[in-house]
Amino acid sequence: MSDRKKIVYIIFSNNIGSGAGGHYYSLKTISNSLRFDNDISIINIGFFL
Repeated sequence: MSDRKKIVYIIFSNNIGSGAGGHYYSLKTISNSLRFDNDISIINIGFFL
């Protein structure tokens, strides 16, 4: 059994534009598939600006 990894994604995107949230949801899909083996956090800096 492999050791769990702590993975943190820090992305810079905002909700302006036709592709709003695209990167965030892509990372969320990836993290959902990896969460059983790893501890994953997603921090979207641009969302708060």
